Amino acid sequence: MKQFLLTLIFLLTITLLYSQEQKTEPKSKKFHVGLAYAYTNADLTLTQMTHESRIGEMQLEPFTLSKEDIDDLNSFMNWNDKTQSLCIVFGMFLLNKPDHKWQVDANVLFGLSGLQYQVQDTRNDTMRLTSTSSLQKPTVGLEVQLKYAFDKHWGILLEPCFSYSWGKLTSINDKLNARLDFFTETREHEFNYIYSRMNAMASYSTKRFSFSAGPGVYFLYFTNKYTITRTNPSTGSVTEDMTKSKLHSKFPIDGVVNVTWKIIDPLTFRVQCVLGTDFLIQPGLFFNF
Repeated sequence: MKQFLLTLIFLLTITLLYSQEQKTEPKSKKFHVGLAYAYTNADLTLTQMTHESRIGEMQLEPFTLSKEDIDDLNSFMNWNDKTQSLCIVFGMFLLNKPDHKWQVDANVLFGLSGLQYQVQDTRNDTMRLTSTSSLQKPTVGLEVQLKYAFDKHWGILLEPCFSYSWGKLTSINDKLNARLDFFTETREHEFNYIYSRMNAMASYSTKRFSFSAGPGVYFLYFTNKYTITRTNPSTGSVTEDMTKSKLHSKFPIDGVVNVTWKIIDPLTFRVQCVLGTDFLIQPGLFFNF
């Protein structure tokens, strides 16, 4: 949040200086740079799980859960992911002429993400696994906005987007897999996070505000590799248990609302709110030039 406020102050200062220097008619902007924050809260469903074990040098045969086993787990286990990210956005207006009905804007995002992944046995409040990471995991993304204007107020807007994060969750609180007495152990949780969506909205624009609303289709894909390594300090023998799992979002359709505010030329504030089975909010501040 501190970085966001410092960037906001920096962009406002540049904008005020820039606006005072403008003596001619404003021209169509070609590029923009900004800062965007996103928070997602999503419930997931398990689609695949494989367990592998190694005792000393002996590798045991992997065991993969059947569809019936997966359905049974999903009936009483709750899988949840909370993700926040802070990204720098670099964008280009591929088409941004006032007299043209089509407007096209493409953005690339680079930043950091923090996650909280939780598995909860709904039959027992104390049986849960929670793995978290602060805002330090790499994330990249791509967004495209395609708008067709019927007139100066009304139009339709399509917004495909994609983001990807990866790394290790560094803080692990595991009440599902018990610790064994007389063993020392380490736990490691690796993840891959993919989020993609397509919004189709009707838009209404005024001089400084633009409002858009409509349905969205999205897909969240999450993979885990959770490894527990136990060592017997008396004998030196090592046992390793590794669980690989794949999960995705439950229901693919939700509702989307966008609000864009042209604060002063060339500074724009935009916020997107998505509500359905899952929740997403994404504010951003952009400097157009």
